[in-house]
Amino acid sequence: MTLCFACGANVFSPGVIVDFSVIRDKLRTESGPASVQPDEVVNVLQNIKRDLQDYDMEIQRLESRRILLAAQRENLKQYASEVQSLLSPVRRVPDEILQCIFDYCLPIHAYASQALRNKSVMAISSVCTHWRRNALSIPALWSRITLRWNTRG
Repeated sequence: MTLCFACGANVFSPGVIVDFSVIRDKLRTESGPASVQPDEVVNVLQNIKRDLQDYDMEIQRLESRRILLAAQRENLKQYASEVQSLLSPVRRVPDEILQCIFDYCLPIHAYASQALRNKSVMAISSVCTHWRRNALSIPALWSRITLRWNTRG
């Protein structure tokens, strides 16, 4: 392993120079025990094994880095989405208009179910703190909630 000149990180550099033409030429032309130098071949094989381990380590390091970068990218996309929400047109609606809209969202008919009336108020007040503040400032919304107590012991 060598060091990167820019950041000082370990950079993988193989120790074995892969040259298929040389090895294939030897396989074709040389034969017999006198043509092979076992110590040299064993040394090359050991270097190849070491390089393969280094390749595996480098692949693992790069894969870890890829996973980290992908997570950071997704985080940035989520952040961009939330920042984009700041430009949403509903954020520019004046409070008075928003309160009128809230009032229209609630059922006014006597036959509307209690659950529907209660859910509408709760849904409106659960969107965000701005909407909750506006919903809480309209007593008429909250006066439509019905609570039933079970009187059985």
